[in-house]
This record gives sequence, C-alpha cells and structure tokens, in this order.
Amino acid sequence: FESTLDPALLSGWGVRPGDWQWGASVQQEVLPRMSVELGYQRRWLVNFLATDNRARGVEDHTPFGINVPTDARLPDGGGGVLQGFYNVTPTAATRLNDNFQTLASNIGDQTQSTDSINMNVTARPRFGLVVQGGFNTAKTHTDSCGVRTPSIPSMRYSWPRW
Repeated sequence: FESTLDPALLSGWGVRPGDWQWGASVQQEVLPRMSVELGYQRRWLVNFLATDNRARGVEDHTPFGINVPTDARLPDGGGGVLQGFYNVTPTAATRLNDNFQTLASNIGDQTQSTDSINMNVTARPRFGLVVQGGFNTAKTHTDSCGVRTPSIPSMRYSWPRW
C-alpha cells in the first residue's frame, strides 16, 4: 500500500482545509425587559482533500446499473435502471493501491455551505432572573459530484470533513 501526499499541500496559503463564516443579527426590545433577536449566518468550507488511486485506470472498471423499483414515492414513479456505478475488475483488485492525496479542486469541484436563521427571545423579570428561548434552522448544501464522478472513473473519493 503506497500513499503519497501532494507536495503543494505542505506549505503556502490556501492549501489546508478550512471554513469561512459571516453573520448578522438585529435585536429589538419588544416589551419592557423583553427583547427579540433575529440572525442570519452563512458558513462555507474550503480546500477539501481528495485521494486518487493512481494504480487503477478506466480499463480497471466495469460499469453496471441498479434496477429501480416502481414506487409512487420515487421521482417519476421509479422504474428503470440507475446507471453510473463501477466494479473493480478482479485483476485490478489484486493490485496494490497508489493513493495520491491532493486538493479536491485538482480533480473536480466540491462545495459545502450552510445558511442558517435563528431567533432568540430574552426576558429579564425581577430579582436578576433571566429567561431565554429560541430556535435555529439551517439548510446545508453539499456537492461532491465533480470529485466522485471525474471524467476518467477511478477510485477517487473525497475525504470526510467531519
């Protein structure tokens, strides 16, 4: 088993995984000693790492599909065959790996971002008591298709970020 780290990952700006975040909120007193706060945050991850098994090429994979059952809960009622899957050939499976770890952007696009909204209510009744409550809702969008389905199918995959 051989694994190589891309030398470009060892130094420089923008080569390590990271994240960016910004947010804004407003707070307003709605009753004496009671306030409401509304906020919005955006967070996005950058510089994903990916691994490319250079010991395998397109000829080392055979495509196959999966039969999709007919079911009203599936898009377009289901049915048909879902394509885009690959099996490693028996000969290639016996070969050692030659994994090359690099930035995912060297292979394809990969993004992950989260938008969230929150609301908090704070009340300060007498005697120094503080009562707070609220909610937070978020939507995360993740797209790793450019890394997982490159133009030459190989054993490329994205490293988990969490």
